[in-house]
Amino acid sequence: MKTFRLTILTLLLICAAHVSTSAQVAGPNEAGSDTKTSQPPPLPQLSTSHFFSVGGRVGVAIPHGEVNDFFDPNIAATADLEYHATDQFSIAGLFGYRRFSSSFSGHENLYQISAGPKFYLTTDSTRPFVNGGAGAFVDDTGTVRFGLHLGGGLQFQVSPKVALEGEYQFHNVFVGGANFRFSTVQGGVRFRF
Repeated sequence: MKTFRLTILTLLLICAAHVSTSAQVAGPNEAGSDTKTSQPPPLPQLSTSHFFSVGGRVGVAIPHGEVNDFFDPNIAATADLEYHATDQFSIAGLFGYRRFSSSFSGHENLYQISAGPKFYLTTDSTRPFVNGGAGAFVDDTGTVRFGLHLGGGLQFQVSPKVALEGEYQFHNVFVGGANFRFSTVQGGVRFRF
């Protein structure tokens, strides 16, 4: 239950930050003014002349199911390289690091190397997206396991080459006929070049 509350709290903080940023861009109306209301400055548009971007995000890794009985949430960090095939579709390769705390063994590290598609739902300065992929998950012992991830998030363009991102991902790692499941909630920045 505590992981569910932590996930909801993190998502609410991401949404609140987005609403706050949107309100600042729109600006307050001038009371008592008989003149035409001025339009807010245009928001930066995505640079479509740059086909690659790099992103970095940090946040929390939250174990699910029986894994949650042995491990507590801890840090998650991800770096990725995206190839933008169109304005709304890209392929991303990523490297992820997740640490899970345990009162039994101190902590466990899990490394992720995967790739998959990313679909942007709009071409505006605020862009919701969905993404997923498959790849290898490596633990502290060097054991490599196959896993999948699926999620989505929100990207806010602050300049033609820079964007802020908030993202939720669900991960499923196949472990000897069972599943190791966890979520990540992260925020970060993306640079196009």
